[in-house]
Amino acid sequence: MAQRLEELGVDVTPQFWPAPHEPALPHEYQFHLDLPDAQTALQKTIDFLDAHTSR
Repeated sequence: MAQRLEELGVDVTPQFWPAPHEPALPHEYQFHLDLPDAQTALQKTIDFLDAHTSR
């Protein structure tokens, strides 16, 4: 989906972890804010919103 959106000219910040990621991430890991990878996803989301919204 991210690739198709990029092809259509939509600004995308993809966040994909490799399949053999260690430790294995639980389903909807981004809501487990005690995980470093969830913190990364949250920060990337905040950065994206900051770049694409007006204050």
